[in-house]
Amino acid sequence: MPDKEEPCKRLACAIQTCIQRNQFQQERCNSVVRDLHRCCADFYERHEVVDAKLRALD
Repeated sequence: MPDKEEPCKRLACAIQTCIQRNQFQQERCNSVVRDLHRCCADFYERHEVVDAKLRALD
């Protein structure tokens, strides 16, 4: 899928790379994890995906 549809995929892949390069010591990749969380939060804020699904259930 294009990056427009998966804007945070690059960061998700970066986490895997970071963890592998750091012998699976997750604490060494905290900044990459924070970046992914921020990206996902921004994405959901812009697209209101959760709100739309919840409204559909009402």
